[in-house]
Amino acid sequence: MIFPLKVDMFSPNYDARHTWVKGLIGMDDLDLRILKRLQINSNDSRKVMANDLGISEPTLSKRISSLTEENFINRFTIDINFSKVGYTLSAITFIKEKNQAATEELGILLSSYVEASHVYRVTGDWDYAIIWLCKNSEELDDCLSRLYKNNINIEELKTEVFLKSIKRQSTLR
Repeated sequence: MIFPLKVDMFSPNYDARHTWVKGLIGMDDLDLRILKRLQINSNDSRKVMANDLGISEPTLSKRISSLTEENFINRFTIDINFSKVGYTLSAITFIKEKNQAATEELGILLSSYVEASHVYRVTGDWDYAIIWLCKNSEELDDCLSRLYKNNINIEELKTEVFLKSIKRQSTLR
């Protein structure tokens, strides 16, 4: 195998551990295998990927088109080493709202910050979690200052700076 996956996963006689998926979410085991393979390196040629999966190129192309049309694949992108391009500070901010009725407005505001790489509505003691990707601490401070100035619906805010990335990739299992 060219890439680090279980050999049986790409065998034409692969034991379908995920056959129940087709009925639940509209995709079958081959679709799941294709998604896993694309996550490893979607830049590989279709010929190489089809060979690794034990299927024909036209089958792979049709399946990828279908997965894209059905929004299982949102986009094809790259994995950037952000620290190499100057974004050396990552942090998470938790926000508690004063008025739950204004939730949508705050979510729209948080999503407008280009420095916010992820914005989540969360459960528990906080209402939102924001992952920031900044060039330095001054940029993060500017974001937090603007956030306070632009929204009076913030009751409490807590920010933690990430010291070291242990894992930053989501993959299908």
